[in-house]
Amino acid sequence: MTCRYSPALLTALFLAAGIAARMLPASAGLLVTLLGPIPLLPVQAAINRVNAATSGGPPRAWSWWEIVLATVLGLFWLLILIGLLLPTRSH
Repeated sequence: MTCRYSPALLTALFLAAGIAARMLPASAGLLVTLLGPIPLLPVQAAINRVNAATSGGPPRAWSWWEIVLATVLGLFWLLILIGLLLPTRSH
């Protein structure tokens, strides 16, 4: 399977986005941070092509316990995010 992207160029773009997020003002830095993973999309597409070529078919459906576990852990992460966004109290 051939690689349809330049690893060096993607690495440079990803590092430049990280540096720009630190050097830009807060609002622009947040935008760059949110858009930073875009250079990794060709890599994910290549991974998907490799997986499609090597697997026997579509992935199986989640079982009930996997759904419960993902829900509980997702709610746990939501609590963490809420806790990080709440203001701190000073005594």
